[in-house]
Amino acid sequence: MKPHRIAATSAVLFAATLFTQPVPQPVSAQTRVTSSTSRSQKDGQTSWLFVNDDLLLEIKGEATFSDDYTAIETLSPDGRVRIRAGKGSEQRLLVVTHDGAGGLKYDYSVGGKPRPFDGEARAWMTAFVDRAARDSGLDSKRRVARLLKQGGPEAVLKEIEVIGNDFAKRLYFENLLDQTQLKGDVLARAIRLAMREIGSDFEKRQALSRLAEQPDLTGERLSLLIEATATIGSDFEKTKLLTLILDRTTVEATQMAAVLKAARKLSSDFEKTNLLMRAIEIGGPNAANAPDFFPSVEAISSDFEKGRLLNHVTQRLPRETAVLTKVVKAATGISSDFEKANVLRGVAALRHTDPALVEALRKAINTVTSDYERERIQSGSLGSREGLGSLGSLGSPGVKD
Repeated sequence: MKPHRIAATSAVLFAATLFTQPVPQPVSAQTRVTSSTSRSQKDGQTSWLFVNDDLLLEIKGEATFSDDYTAIETLSPDGRVRIRAGKGSEQRLLVVTHDGAGGLKYDYSVGGKPRPFDGEARAWMTAFVDRAARDSGLDSKRRVARLLKQGGPEAVLKEIEVIGNDFAKRLYFENLLDQTQLKGDVLARAIRLAMREIGSDFEKRQALSRLAEQPDLTGERLSLLIEATATIGSDFEKTKLLTLILDRTTVEATQMAAVLKAARKLSSDFEKTNLLMRAIEIGGPNAANAPDFFPSVEAISSDFEKGRLLNHVTQRLPRETAVLTKVVKAATGISSDFEKANVLRGVAALRHTDPALVEALRKAINTVTSDYERERIQSGSLGSREGLGSLGSLGSPGVKD
């Protein structure tokens, strides 16, 4: 068998108490075991430790296993592999070290009593390491390649379903997408699998981000990916994925509307503003998506963030009077006179003569209570004898037309 190296730093190993038995039984997708791992560095050598209830696996240094995990081919100087499973009289313990003569020594015991490392013991070790490799993402590149050869992408997706570790699931997705492209229904299945099976917001976003790079991510599959962002709890991770979707794909009107609706549900005003600003860069707001864009603006509580976004719209779309009218109306929802005046002054400085925009601005100015800020808006519109340049009497603060 061709050996391959397993280093203490190469992956987070994972296994289940299932391996207290010589021959493992099939594990369903519902079997979930949470692992605890730690890494340490001492005297230039890395140690890795996995602990879960009554199970422990430790690799000190580097170990080279055969392809089928039936043997440890080599072990780094002063290295050690230790496997422990079970409790009391059923506890199995295997410690592999150098024997001092260029070979490896297998110290195996059951219930504290030494036992020969025979065929049954080797089968137990093989089952343990094989499952640990799968459920940790260890050696995932080679394992994915083998699964692809055996059954194509579907075989890899089926394997991901039974892995009980989010980190490992993400590694399998990454290695799958490194080695092949997903199309059509298989791509849709992969998206559904990631959104359903990965619990960690970080790992889910990483996996879905790789799926977002697939050339066949269009139409219903793109809509499905946008829908998948709703299963991410973290505003930061959700915004990163939605921004990536906007940057790397051709987003149609219906899908842009879905992104804007997703933005509305973000709790963080900062993340919401950043996402909407990116949407502006891509192609909005316009007649098609304004009904979804401006309700998302209204959902921003922070006066600073709302003002920052509206100013960005004004700067990006200075000729779109219909959009600017909506900007002015949205600015009336800003409590701070300073932030509101900044937005209104920016629009006024453009000196448009569109009647609807002029009227919207007059009404918005009347919601500014500070005389100083009202005068500042007016000064920004001077220089023209018509339109916003001749706003004239601004009325009394707080007067509603």
